[in-house]
Amino acid sequence: MKKNSNNRKKEVVRKISKLIYLLIATCYLLTALGCSNPFFPPKKEKESGLKTPSVTWPTNIKVATWQETLGDVFPRGNGSSPVSGTFSWDNPETTIVSGTAYSMKFTPEETDTYKSVNSNVTVTVMPDIETGIKMVWIPAGNFEMGQTGVATPAHGVTLTNGFYMGIHQITQKQWNEIMETTIQEQEAFTSLGLYGVGDNYPMYYVNWYEAVIFCNKLSVLEELTPAYSIDGETDPEKWIDDYGEIPATWDAINRDDWDKIQIDPNSEGYRLPTEAQWEYACRAGTTTLYYWGDETEVATVGAHAWYSSNASSTQEVGTKQVNAFGLYDMHGNVWEWCWDWYGAYTDTAKEDPTGASSGSGRMLRGGSWGNSVEVLQSANRLSSDPNGRGLNFGFRVARP
Repeated sequence: MKKNSNNRKKEVVRKISKLIYLLIATCYLLTALGCSNPFFPPKKEKESGLKTPSVTWPTNIKVATWQETLGDVFPRGNGSSPVSGTFSWDNPETTIVSGTAYSMKFTPEETDTYKSVNSNVTVTVMPDIETGIKMVWIPAGNFEMGQTGVATPAHGVTLTNGFYMGIHQITQKQWNEIMETTIQEQEAFTSLGLYGVGDNYPMYYVNWYEAVIFCNKLSVLEELTPAYSIDGETDPEKWIDDYGEIPATWDAINRDDWDKIQIDPNSEGYRLPTEAQWEYACRAGTTTLYYWGDETEVATVGAHAWYSSNASSTQEVGTKQVNAFGLYDMHGNVWEWCWDWYGAYTDTAKEDPTGASSGSGRMLRGGSWGNSVEVLQSANRLSSDPNGRGLNFGFRVARP
């Protein structure tokens, strides 16, 4: 009898063990299939006890229409938090639809103290003119402006804010769409001849005042706050009504009025880059004579620039190699107007410099198709009266 009792006990134990193993196997199977496991509930996330960081999210981020996904949109650094961390899009591959709110995440560095948080951030796709002002984001940073033997003294510059910059010089088609004049009409002011004609050729015979007017007109077209004003007025047509035609000679009697043009640094509209912004964008992190290095061999220079050794006129934009920021023709093709009045350099470090407060000449950068390679250097400077319509004077635009 005792033997049979022991056998029955063993049989019961075996059945219970078998049942336990079966239950465990079932639980693991359910877990593998993504089902909730009642016997092994998930551990409560540690995050539930973490602090929520205080975050100010970027607002109304604006991007050019040619940028297609959230991943193309730099968060701009407009978001901020007293806690160190990074901003990122939840789904960077998402195609942008203007005015739509997309989820952005703030991930703190101190993950043992703070948790990640999300917020919806609206993106606005700016309407382009027909051919499009394609732009790339240039991040804030530091660089040495100037160069020994070229533009001295070299000095440290800090740009505290990033900015957008046009990847091309403004083309003749873009100019015609905004200003409603042709390269032939611009040339008529000088009678110096035509040096390249076509939709995708850079616009030239542009003086500084006209470049500023282009910026304001384009800003209005794209429903942005114009950057430039005279006595608070931003409409260039009213400038002409109040101060007379755009100065077209070196000694125009209305120069003093037109030279009162001011820039609103808080505006969102298009503007000419400052001289510091231009050189920083051209160098793209380099310290050499050119953004490709110090080489001056025709083959090397010719891969990046239109200049006197490979051109006898302007050439279509965007046909040479880009720099590290994705900018074309920063060396050669046409000189590019900048915002600044000419002023001599000092060796003092500067933050967001905008040039002299007044003067007789505005700055141009980059050299042109008619210049030797030495003139094309990243640090080289040219000053011209803002009336000047050179046969190789053009520009590109920037935007905050």
